[in-house]
Amino acid sequence: MAAAGWLLAAGCVGTGWPRGTWEKPGVSPEERLRDEYECERHATMVRAGEAAPEQRYGECMKARGYRRVR
Repeated sequence: MAAAGWLLAAGCVGTGWPRGTWEKPGVSPEERLRDEYECERHATMVRAGEAAPEQRYGECMKARGYRRVR
């Protein structure tokens, strides 16, 4: 049971890079979570010769109309 809790907590940490805060006017909390999830999945897919995960994540969020706020 403790191991399952640890794995669940580890999965919520994310990919380990600082994603920052992304804004998009008029987006619902549900849509933002879905976009973040989908961009994180896209960013963590390993493909030879492509940009680093943090760059792919940012490109994905920008393509969806978000702007990074530091």
